[in-house]
Parts: sequence; structure tokens; C-alpha cells
Amino acid sequence: MLTERIPGLDVASKARKPRTRMLGRGKACFSCRHLKIKCDGLRPICGPCTRGGKDDTCEFPDTNSRTTELVNTVQDLQQRIKELEAGMEQASLVDPFSTPSSMSSMSMFSSRSSPQSDPGDVFLGDEEPPLFVIEMLLEAFLPHAAQFGFFLHIEHFRQSAILPLPFGDVRRPTPALLSAVYLWGAHFAQSQSAMASEPAFLKRAREYLSTEVSESPNIIQTIQAQVLFAVYMIRSKRFVDAEFHASGAMTLALGAHLHQIRVAHPDQPAPLLGSSLLEGHLHHPRSAVEEGERIRGFWTAVGVQVTLYMSLCGTGNPPMLDSPNLEIFTPWPMDIADYEAQDEAGEWPPPVYEAPQQTLSAFLTGEPPVGGSLATFASQGQVLLHRALRLGAKWSPNLGPAELASYTDSYHWLDERIDRFWATLPPMRALQGPDDDMGRTLVLLHATTAAASVKLHRVPASVNAEARVRCLSAARTQIACLEAAAGAVMPPMAGSIGVLANRVLMDEVKLAQAFRCEWSSSLGVPPPPPSQEEVALTADLRRGVEVMRGIAGGTALQEYQLGMLKTQYEDLLLSNLSAPIQNPGINKEMFAFTTATRALCPAFT
Repeated sequence: MLTERIPGLDVASKARKPRTRMLGRGKACFSCRHLKIKCDGLRPICGPCTRGGKDDTCEFPDTNSRTTELVNTVQDLQQRIKELEAGMEQASLVDPFSTPSSMSSMSMFSSRSSPQSDPGDVFLGDEEPPLFVIEMLLEAFLPHAAQFGFFLHIEHFRQSAILPLPFGDVRRPTPALLSAVYLWGAHFAQSQSAMASEPAFLKRAREYLSTEVSESPNIIQTIQAQVLFAVYMIRSKRFVDAEFHASGAMTLALGAHLHQIRVAHPDQPAPLLGSSLLEGHLHHPRSAVEEGERIRGFWTAVGVQVTLYMSLCGTGNPPMLDSPNLEIFTPWPMDIADYEAQDEAGEWPPPVYEAPQQTLSAFLTGEPPVGGSLATFASQGQVLLHRALRLGAKWSPNLGPAELASYTDSYHWLDERIDRFWATLPPMRALQGPDDDMGRTLVLLHATTAAASVKLHRVPASVNAEARVRCLSAARTQIACLEAAAGAVMPPMAGSIGVLANRVLMDEVKLAQAFRCEWSSSLGVPPPPPSQEEVALTADLRRGVEVMRGIAGGTALQEYQLGMLKTQYEDLLLSNLSAPIQNPGINKEMFAFTTATRALCPAFT
């Protein structure tokens, strides 16, 4: 044998490959057990794992695994956090919005939750935040409240919210409404600690709202809470939740017959729909302000549905205004100061109610009133936008003769209605500051009316030159309006309006590019550089994207909209073609068209 002729080979082989020491059953390291190989039990790294290139230590059944050690460490840290929170709850002079980042954001709240509760649910006890935290949250939200669907008397709400009474006392706002306002306050607060508490406020508001919808102590306040929650969900780009709460607010408003205010004599209570959930909760209004809150509540619920429908580009469930059996007799809303003036002048209740008339029919078919409150104009503008959204969705190039005639009649009628309404609006002005509520309302009002015109004309613009001129002019007006509000906190409708305007401009730039490419292809020459008209359209588009950046405000919805527009804009620039030749007459028709649209837009005259 070869081994016999070469002495010492067996000894050398044994030196290089020591015999593996056998371990008892179940004592191999976890790695070897997983690979089903023999383990020698050497520590900290066994032989097979060493030869396999493993660097970290082996885990054996008789020692704690790294996972177990991590679990123990996490438990120790959680216990330490609880101890720190317990210490913070005793410090009454600590500013809750300036606590160290390592401290749990829940330490700003005083809670009677049980020690066994989840640390993330500490805020969800029976207690509210301390009074000074409540005041901070109110101060953060109430200056912007009207822009986000708050229709109640703001000062009355503030005074009742800070009353030194228990949470849930009937003399204070309902827990759901307070929780919704606290949620918005944390959302607007300029503090990392306050923003970190936003999920806890969100969870609490959702739980209280689900209870109050079925057992509401104050149905008007429950509608207000639903509205605030729906707008918050739109702003957060959570459209399923938004649609649920927007429909909930409208359902409650219809159930309380808020769409038929003043149908009955003032001495007779407003009829309900027979729902046991609403019986006894809606007494007859005791002042013009109280009646005004109900009127404003109904039209605000309508506006939230239109906002959501606009945000979804007309793809969601249509607003309840489309219901064929819905007859609205409630008058248009006024500013809360107008109702206060009625109370002060002793003009409420009126001696005799006017003969009821359907509010929408009178507005859409009658002469537009001269003058009015901004709240009235805002609701009427939303109604026109809704009509334009619905009519625009009915267009099709395959309409039959009868359908086309009906569509054409409706198209011209609504076009005239929008123009006449637009002419009655107060002139838009520059904002006098970030909290200029009247300025923001005017800006959004003009932009909403322009958006109605765009929605009406955009689809027919593909086959009708006049509609195309009107559409582009209105889009430029939208950009000019939103530019006036740059830097101000704007509601979700502003972002949707900006997206609509920029898409119209993108379509025009694409059309100009396609025109150059088609011309060059037909002649077999390189495409010319962009004409003056195309350059102007591109500049308008760049301006529109910058305007969107100015109103984005860091919210999920508007940041998403801005990111989408930026991507489409960059792709559009990359597709732009150029060549060393230029024919001055190539875009003569395009130049005339663009000049006409700029002349029609007030912002460019």
C-alpha cells in the first residue's frame, strides 16, 4: 500500500485533520443543526463554522440567543421609558412642546390608563391634555380653521373648549370634536414633540367619532367633527377614510334635515327623517348664530364632498348633490359675523318665513345676485365646479344626435352661468399675511371658478378651438390665483386646482412639440427649435410647478401632487426637440392661439 511506503503519512494527516469530538444529542450549535452537519462544540466558534468562514460567535441551546438578549434589552428600555414618563407627569412646569427628543411624546399628557396598557395607547385614557397644552393646540389650528371646514362660531368654540370642566361635560364641545381639533392642532404645531403626538390624537379622534355617530349628544358638533376628520384624511392622501367620513357628515346633515332649514314655520321644530339616532338631539335654533351654524354646516358638508371628488379627478363616488330626490331649501350660508349682526340688530327670528324655494334651482336658473358674503360665493362656486365635473364626464365623441344636442345645450348654459357668476365676484387681492383668512378665501374662490371653466371646456377642447382657448385662459388664471397665495396655508382644493391647471399647460406644450415634429417629418428635415409661443407655454408651465411648490406645505397629498408634476415636467423637457434651423412662420397659427388665450386671462393683461 502507498501508505506503507511513505512512513509518517498517517501522522501528518491526523495533525491536519483532528478527529471531530462527538457531542450529545441536541447540544450542537444552531447553525450546524440547521445545516445538519456534525458540530465539535468548540467555543466561541465551533470547528465547522470556523472552516465555513463564520465570524460571529455560535449560539448553543444552553446559552441565550442574540434574539433573546435583544428582547430582554428592549424590555429593559421600555421599563426605563415608563419610569421617565412617570417622572415627567409630576413636573407641572415642563413645556410639552420642548421636551427632549429621547423622551416619549406621550409624556405631555396626563392619563389614568392602567399600567398594563400598551405604551402607545397612553394618551387614550380618560384625561385630556393639560389646559396649557389645549391652549397651544387651539392657537395652532384656529387661525386656519375656516380654510379646513370649520363652520362653527370660532370664538364661542374656543371659550367652551377651555372651560375648567371634565372631558365630556355637555357645556363643552363633544369629545369627538375636541379630539379632532387637537389632532389638527398637533398637525399645525411647529414642534417635533407635538407632531410626534399626532398619531395618538388621530387614534383617539377616530374612537370618539365612531361612538358619537351612533350616540351623538350634539349632532351639529358631530357633523363638524366628521368634516374636520374628512378634510384631514384628504390632506393625508387617505381617500378611503376621507370618503367614509365625508359621506358620514352629509348623511347626518340630511338626517337632521339641514337641507330643509326654514321650510317649516319657526315655531315648529324641523322634521327629522325618523332616525332614532337623531330624535331629540336637534332642538329649534335659539339665535341667528345657532341657525347660521346649521346652514354653514350643511353647505360645508357639500363642499367637502366636492373637494374629495375633485381630488380624485372625478373617479370616486359622486357627491350627494347628484341625488335626483334631493330638494335643497336651506338658504346659502353667510359669514358668521353676518349672523351675529342679525342677533345684535334684533332681526332674528324673522316674523314670517319666506315662501320656500329650491336654493339650487333659483341660483342656476335665476339672475345672479349682486353682492353677498364670501361664504355664499364659496358655496356657489363649489356647486358650479361640481356641475362642470359632472357634465365634463358625460362627453364622448360617440354621442348620438339627441345626446349631443342635449350635451351642447347644457354646455352653453353652464358656460354662460359660470361667466355671469365670475363677473359678480369681489376682485382678488394680494394676501396681507399668512393668516389673512379673507384673502385666502378670495384667492380660492377665483381659482375654483376658473377650475369650473377648465373642467367644462377641457374635453371639448380637443375638437373645438374656442373651447381650447377658454380652457387655456382659465388654466392660466388658476396659476395666477394660486401664485397670489404662495406661502399661505391652503386647503386640499388648492393643490387639486394647481394640478388641473398644470396638466392643461402640459397638454399645450406637448401639442406644440408634436406640431414641430410632424412638420419636420413631413419635409424630411430636422425639427426647428421651439417657437416663441412654445417657449411662453413652457415658461407658464415652469411657473405653475413653482406655484405648486409654494403651496405644498409638506402635506402628504400636496407633496405627492408636486412630485408627480415635477416628474411629468422633467419628462416633458427631456422630450423637447431642437435643431439648428428655424422657420419663423411655422407656428403662426399656434402664436395666434396663444396670444388669444393670454389676452383673455386677467393676470396677463
